[in-house]
Amino acid sequence: MVVWSGRASVQPDRAFEVRSPARETAQERLIIFLPVEADVDSADRVIWRGLIYEVDGEPARWAQGSLRHVRIRVWRVVR
Repeated sequence: MVVWSGRASVQPDRAFEVRSPARETAQERLIIFLPVEADVDSADRVIWRGLIYEVDGEPARWAQGSLRHVRIRVWRVVR
């Protein structure tokens, strides 16, 4: 199910790297600002530039004033 397809502001959040002899992984995190009408949930996934990210936590909704939007944090694991 698609909850939003269109323009959004995507900003880098932070990255984490974990290195061990058995496995090397990294987490990439982004902050995404969507229009207030986007019906996104904490269980949803986001596709951006062909990569799949998972929503991290509950979306923050600002529905008042001229800067109405939904802010979500997303992450993915890179191996």
